[in-house]
Amino acid sequence: MRTKFFPYVCRYVNGEGAWLSAYYDKDFDKRPAGMMIKGGGVKEGDEISIAFLEQPATARQIVGLDK
Repeated sequence: MRTKFFPYVCRYVNGEGAWLSAYYDKDFDKRPAGMMIKGGGVKEGDEISIAFLEQPATARQIVGLDK
């Protein structure tokens, strides 16, 4: 399994949570353009890094036969 990290910037916070927007200068087609995180204490203007699966684990990796 391999993950890839992307930066997101919090653009808006309300009672439901923090709304994050991706930078569109690279890899915009490989990740969501925006998302919402409930709770977490994120404030407007905060930049956080979120990981997405780039290559899922195989069944052999899951049971520990391959690395």
